[in-house]
Order: sequence, then C-alpha cells, then structure tokens
Amino acid sequence: MHRLINSVPRDGIVSLLAECDDDTKDVFETDYLPNWDNKNLWKAAPPVIALVGDKLAGVVFYNYITLSDVSGEKAVYIQRTYVVPEFRKQGIFRSLVSNVWAQAFELNCKYIYMFCNTDYWEAWEKLKFAQLLMTKEKDYNIVFTPILHIDMMIGNMMYNNFCHQHPKTQTGFWTQTAMQFIKGTALKYCK
Repeated sequence: MHRLINSVPRDGIVSLLAECDDDTKDVFETDYLPNWDNKNLWKAAPPVIALVGDKLAGVVFYNYITLSDVSGEKAVYIQRTYVVPEFRKQGIFRSLVSNVWAQAFELNCKYIYMFCNTDYWEAWEKLKFAQLLMTKEKDYNIVFTPILHIDMMIGNMMYNNFCHQHPKTQTGFWTQTAMQFIKGTALKYCK
C-alpha cells in the first residue's frame, strides 16, 4: 500500500534517495533535481511523491502555466513522472497523476499539457490519455487534454465519448484549440 505526500521540498526528496537503487538516484541527480533547480520551481511547484512504507516509490513534477493562445486559460504542465522499478505495476503512477489532475481541477485549470516519451505511451493510454496531437521528435509526443471532471478517469471518458459521438470534433473546437496552443505556447518548449 502506498501513500501520497503533496508539496515535498528538495531536501525531502534527497533524503529519500539515500535508500534508492543507483539507477533511480542517477535519474534524479542528472535530470529531475537539476531541472527543477534550473527552473527555480521548488517553492512554486514542489512535487508530489508516493511512499511505500518509508521508501520513495514515485514522483510527479508539475507546474501551472497560462495558455497565451487559448483565452489565457490555466493548465497543469506535467514535466516529469517516475516510479521506482520495484514499485511499478502497483497503481502508483495512476495515483500520482490522478492527484495532480484533482488539484488542477480544484484550481480551475482547463487542460493538462505534457510531453510523453513514446516508450511510455501505453501507460498514458491506460489512463485514457488518448489525445496524441503531434510528434515533437521521433521519441516524444505532445499531449493536450481537457480537464472536464475532478476524477481523471471520468473526465477522460467524457471527452473520449464526446469525440466518438461527434466525429467532426477532429476538425472542430478541440482540435482548433489544441493546434492554436501547439503553434503558440507549446512550440517554445519544443526547442
């Protein structure tokens, strides 16, 4: 059984890494921690972690952005997710992302935005993130999903059901909105 802790400071994560395997330590020390340090996001957007007992089991790094090309709407930008290998396939990934989704809904965010490594696309599809919009490079996809409900699964099912019932959506409002976003705000992250 795991538990989630919101707003974990840098020193909290560093202390938990002492008990992790070398590969996990390497991911955090070479990518995750420097990324958050360089963007100075520890106070504005401390990550959510999952613990199993006293061991780090997973983390999601995210922050909030304003979409300049979509009527100034707020979005949650998921930048990094990680589940420690020994704790995978136990629902931790789903819990972390659902937690961020619910927080974003409560803060009136209208969208979730992220880059997704194609190696992990299947995990996002299981969560009903089926809105693959474009390929950033050969290894990454951009996801732009509306937040329609406090519960991630219900919100994504609502959107997928709407698209299924309204096939013209492919050329309709959501696609236009997403493409405006990609052409404007998202492109600065693609460089």
